[in-house]
Amino acid sequence: MFFHRFEECLNCPKSIPFKGIISQETINYVIRNIIDQQTLEKINKTVVLPLHQLIAPSKNRRGHQIPRPQNSFVLYRRNLSAAINRTNDATNNLAINKTNDATNNFKFISKEAAINWLKESNEVKQLYELLADCAKQVHNIVYPHYSYKPKQKKFKHHFKVLKSSLAS
Repeated sequence: MFFHRFEECLNCPKSIPFKGIISQETINYVIRNIIDQQTLEKINKTVVLPLHQLIAPSKNRRGHQIPRPQNSFVLYRRNLSAAINRTNDATNNLAINKTNDATNNFKFISKEAAINWLKESNEVKQLYELLADCAKQVHNIVYPHYSYKPKQKKFKHHFKVLKSSLAS
């Protein structure tokens, strides 16, 4: 096996800044303890964003709650988004019209990412799995007390009440 699992990275530096901010040094430490040098070179050839930027937890724009750890597809999508934006900036020949709002841009990139992800080789998917392991470890360092607690949608409860009242 060409990497270490993130469970082995228990001796990470504990001098982590407060409120979800993490140093590049800590991210590099996690990467070095999970991914060997040869695999890291493959990853650097594959990704557009710097690894510390790709792996760092993204800010949750929906509120003040802690964001979920990034999985392999989310990392792939972030990287693809950066690649598309970089290509568009360099050529000024936009696949996405500049007049479109961010929502359409997000939808376009997500659709492209889904199509491309299905076509990717297993080797590339394994590289993104390694990055997801790193991202999860970094997330665990930044948010040590995080636990995923999904909220039940209100309409489901309303539907159950309506269904039971119709049955009566």
